[in-house]
Amino acid sequence: MAKSRKRWVRDLLAKREAVERAVGVPIGDMLGCGHFGCVFKSTSPWVVKLTVDPTEGPIWATILWAIEENAGYGGDGFCRVKDIVRLKPDVGIGVRRKGRALYAIVREEVEPVYKWTPRQDLVPTPFTLERLGGEEQNEARVKEFDDTMFAIREYLAVGRVAQLLDRYRKSRSDWERQRLHHEGLVTGYPGQLRSDANEVLARRAERAAYGMSGPIGGPLGESLVMLAGMNIVLRDVHVMNIGWRIHECIGDDCAYTGSIVIFDPGHTPTAEKREIPERMVANGRWLG
Repeated sequence: MAKSRKRWVRDLLAKREAVERAVGVPIGDMLGCGHFGCVFKSTSPWVVKLTVDPTEGPIWATILWAIEENAGYGGDGFCRVKDIVRLKPDVGIGVRRKGRALYAIVREEVEPVYKWTPRQDLVPTPFTLERLGGEEQNEARVKEFDDTMFAIREYLAVGRVAQLLDRYRKSRSDWERQRLHHEGLVTGYPGQLRSDANEVLARRAERAAYGMSGPIGGPLGESLVMLAGMNIVLRDVHVMNIGWRIHECIGDDCAYTGSIVIFDPGHTPTAEKREIPERMVANGRWLG
């Protein structure tokens, strides 16, 4: 994750104490930024994600609800989440827009699986190499890891088609619908634009998730199968959105630390809106 800072983040942090009161935890040094938000250190084992992805708060709320409804099944494939807060008023971005939803996600810290080199090559992190046996490399563990990465890429392919379906349903012109339909056909998913497309894609995502097995990928596979049972396909599960669990126990909640978890399930619309607390932050330049 590149260490860059967006203007709205810079302006928001000018009111750091007010934001910390709203979020309920300290906000420390920035760890890095993606396209929609930035992650900050907090009190271990927690970090804080500030994001203007309008789907990230709701999908996390849906995931936590689903885990509770399933008596904990499927929970070990996601990093633990302490709190989800919508900071109000929302961030103003652009003259023509009133603002974008601003969420603060207080989540468990994890170690990334991959990193970008200065030459923009994607390589395993030193932590990943250590988990796979260090210099000696544990053959069985490496195979399990490679199989899980292959299954994640298969799952991502289904998620990309689900994104295409989202765009198709929101398109406003016949020309755009025809173009998107053609794109869908050439991806090898000729049935995904039918009325039952969500269910079709969920079953394909489920098959991909079954390829994630063993101590490394098994918990992640269970989580994605659990969501598929609700016809939910995460749109953006890729190697930069997964990390190694490093805290075996947080309070009474314990889980194996040698597994891979999702720490960013964003870009996934949710049909039902779960309740997310809203906390006010004083007006300022960052509000547009």
